[in-house]
Amino acid sequence: MRITKRSNRYAALAIGLAFIAASCGDDGGSTSDTAAQATDTTAAATDTTAAATDTTAAGSDTTAASTDGAAMTLTMDINPDAVWDDGTPITFADFKCTSDSILNTPGSLSTAGYDKITSIEQGDSELQVVVKFSEVYAPYKNLFGNLIKSDVMPDCNDVSAEMADNIPFSAMPYKIESWSLDQLVLVKN
Repeated sequence: MRITKRSNRYAALAIGLAFIAASCGDDGGSTSDTAAQATDTTAAATDTTAAATDTTAAGSDTTAASTDGAAMTLTMDINPDAVWDDGTPITFADFKCTSDSILNTPGSLSTAGYDKITSIEQGDSELQVVVKFSEVYAPYKNLFGNLIKSDVMPDCNDVSAEMADNIPFSAMPYKIESWSLDQLVLVKN
């Protein structure tokens, strides 16, 4: 029994180290070589999530090296069926608001990854988002997992007042009915 536990620990350690190595990448090549490698490994991927956690927003995403100086460009096609709890569609504006709020709201816990974004633009429609990065960012799927609904925020650069005691929107299977220091009550969305 003890050998099994030890084997499980070693397997978990090996997997963890593999994830760390994958996210760190190879520093041996130039930025454009690394960007081209990222394109080769992710361009054909189809992703049904906004960032591997939100099952409603993006239909697919691709990354590519850019000719305009961006080290990496991510294009996300938002699933047309992706809607907020009030039935309004999730659009480019929600992705932009999310990035702006994380970067600019005083007291944001982490700007990791968002600080590497040089621009977020609307693609061919409001259902396409084009994100350009200053460097290749391997864990890009961790970004935009929880979106902020842009049309309920008076200023996406500081959402602290609007979200101090409630999150008044949801694109997930559940939404917050109420919360306190003691309890969080979720209802079906």
